[in-house]
Amino acid sequence: MGGVAVARRNNSILPPKINNMSKRLTSLTSLLFAFLLVFAGNKVSADDRETLHQYVSQLKSNPEDNQLREKIIKLALTLNPKPTIPEDWERFSIRGRAAMQSAKNENDYKDAVAEFEKAALAAPWLADSYNNLAVAQQKAGDYDKAVQNLKLYLLTAPDGKDAKAAKTFMYELEFKAEKKAKAKQTETAQAEAANQEAAFLRRLEGARFEKTEYFSGRDSVTTIDLRNGEVFFELHGSNPDGSSWWQRGNGKMQGHKFSLPENSGGHGLADSYEGTISEDGKSISLAWRSGKYSAVIKRVK
Repeated sequence: MGGVAVARRNNSILPPKINNMSKRLTSLTSLLFAFLLVFAGNKVSADDRETLHQYVSQLKSNPEDNQLREKIIKLALTLNPKPTIPEDWERFSIRGRAAMQSAKNENDYKDAVAEFEKAALAAPWLADSYNNLAVAQQKAGDYDKAVQNLKLYLLTAPDGKDAKAAKTFMYELEFKAEKKAKAKQTETAQAEAANQEAAFLRRLEGARFEKTEYFSGRDSVTTIDLRNGEVFFELHGSNPDGSSWWQRGNGKMQGHKFSLPENSGGHGLADSYEGTISEDGKSISLAWRSGKYSAVIKRVK
């Protein structure tokens, strides 16, 4: 009976020495498991940091690769402790702020952009890299890139205290970017049209258009010369009695069209004329007396 009572007090049927060894083994196993977890965690962290280093090196060869920047930002967010901020980031950020403080025009702000771009290459995971860069680009008039960098800024801290203000700023710049793009398109289209008109006029330089008609005993010759963007018009002929008559006028080319007002030349025009040169430059459609009369004058030179 005494042996049974002892077994119950020790809560084990094993001899005391074997029981102590079992406890020690359990403790050692727990310590070993914890060590393995820490080692595995450190190994993963070391691998991720090496991957981050490789990504940053790749980005320096291709700074416009925003997909790679996103990978860097997302990877850096998983690291603890966070990556060390390099000295170059501090240096270029300070230089950028100095450029911002002394800037007086868009070109000056471009100097700040150049410095902040270098900072964003040195530490492309930092939120401030993209915030500073976006502000400088906005001042420099580069709204599209400012929007891109604000998106990257929000990726670094989507729930940050400045996230709402950054989104508001980004939406404002989106509108400005679209407006600027439309204005640029209009400007480009106008420049292209002007170039086409200039090329058209060059092809017509020195051209002569002429038409001869005979009616009611009198003949008439219409002559139109194009020189230096101007139209020189002459209408002359002879009467049945052998006397001669003529009218002269001149005006400016407006693309494919021109206008000759009444009494615009030395001998004056009895009517006002409107002319349109064909696309191939081989003829002129001429109208007078408010379009009541018209004629097609062919190119002869």
